[in-house]
Amino acid sequence: MTLSFAGVLHVVSSDPAAMLDFYRKLGFTPDAEGEALSLSLPDGFRVNPVVTAGSEGLADGEAVVVFFCDDLPAEYERLRSEGVEFLVPPVGPPGMREAHLRDPSGLWIMIVEKPGMPR
Repeated sequence: MTLSFAGVLHVVSSDPAAMLDFYRKLGFTPDAEGEALSLSLPDGFRVNPVVTAGSEGLADGEAVVVFFCDDLPAEYERLRSEGVEFLVPPVGPPGMREAHLRDPSGLWIMIVEKPGMPR
């Protein structure tokens, strides 16, 4: 199984307008006309302000790194066999599942199933 970086960083914010303004100053642009909550750099790296402060165990200013994998149930079992503990096991329909965990320093990680990823 191979994980790949999704090129997305979710950042929890209680003030998404201020966050969007800040990232625009860094050179990020909206992904699409009218897309208020997703900004990209020319290389495709995206920042998505997430308005979930105070819920789901995420604090204001906390980052969520997103990885893709081809087969989330298999990746989940592989990681569990290595001793990795998940906050949220795989949820969602096949091809759209996601699971959540934290690394040893507390960084929130989301693994999203994306069929067709190289193994």
